[in-house]
Amino acid sequence: MKPNILFLVQTPPPIHGASLRNQSLIDSELLNEKFNLIVFPLNFAKDVLDIGAISLRKILKSIFYFFKLFYCILVYNIDLVYFTISPVGGAFYRDILFVFLLKIFRKKILYHLRGKGIKKEANSSKMKRILYKDVFRNTKVICLSKIPTADIETVYKNKPFIVNNGIKIEVDEDDIVEKYNKQIKLLYLSNLASDKGIYDFLEAIKLINEKQIDFQADIIGKEYDVTFKDINKFLTENLLDKKVNVLGSKYGKEKFEYLLNSDIFIFPTYYKNEVFPGVILEAMQCAKSIITTFEASIPDILDQDINGILVEQRNIEKIAEKIELLIENKELRIKLGKNAREKFLKKYTLNHFENKMYDIFKELV
Repeated sequence: MKPNILFLVQTPPPIHGASLRNQSLIDSELLNEKFNLIVFPLNFAKDVLDIGAISLRKILKSIFYFFKLFYCILVYNIDLVYFTISPVGGAFYRDILFVFLLKIFRKKILYHLRGKGIKKEANSSKMKRILYKDVFRNTKVICLSKIPTADIETVYKNKPFIVNNGIKIEVDEDDIVEKYNKQIKLLYLSNLASDKGIYDFLEAIKLINEKQIDFQADIIGKEYDVTFKDINKFLTENLLDKKVNVLGSKYGKEKFEYLLNSDIFIFPTYYKNEVFPGVILEAMQCAKSIITTFEASIPDILDQDINGILVEQRNIEKIAEKIELLIENKELRIKLGKNAREKFLKKYTLNHFENKMYDIFKELV
């Protein structure tokens, strides 16, 4: 009989990095062949904008999920609980209810941390530190890279597992053509959020334009705290409206077509919950030269000046400087892109991700 693993996870919708990675495990042929996956979706947010907001609807859902989990524990002989626990905020205190129930029934728990902020919260008061230590006591933990392990060092003394995210190979070698646009094509691809760096991107290309350096740019992403109207206003005021296309959300094959047709991918994030951005893996897969920041696990993903260029967060002048460097240096663009694709294929494919998760599940059940 196959071991039973309860998946206590967020699934799409809404579509975001964590929900997509969870869904890829749920759909994994390898995992389903070896284990009986009991999927318990924890879907509280209606869309990306709703994530983190508190509402009566979410409170009622939490109560419903609590009793549903109680039922699951009684009905199924669960060998392992795989839980993508929320690390901070109101969602963490909500998730404590589920942890409490699991620990009463002495279930083996494996946390997969896809956020950060635990160290800051735990160090803010003695009570919070005690609470976090209790939540993490007698559990196993997966971190996305070595850098985030520092976030739990005050509350979890064991050695966590390290599993990098991996994504499906959507782009073959034949799809990657060493073509050169008449004008360099810059690409921003993420939610239109201030802390994802959209305004830093705009300010940087404004500086490039003021130097009369020729380029075109595409902006792809869903409205968040920055709207299409906000962006178009900035573009018009700074004489960029003829150079920049604001395209809205793109998914699947269409998204990868825009990545493939770009020359330089720019992701100047300083998002406080950033950990292991999947969009960088997508750009690596497409052999793009990448300019991004030292935020979270990004320095673990990219090697400075080998397969990407990293700059300090909020340093608009440095972002512009690196964009200019890549515009003027075709050989460097090609080198960074080829090296990025090579590292992606070695470390960040869905196959690598599934195999590492399988090894951990096998060890724990």
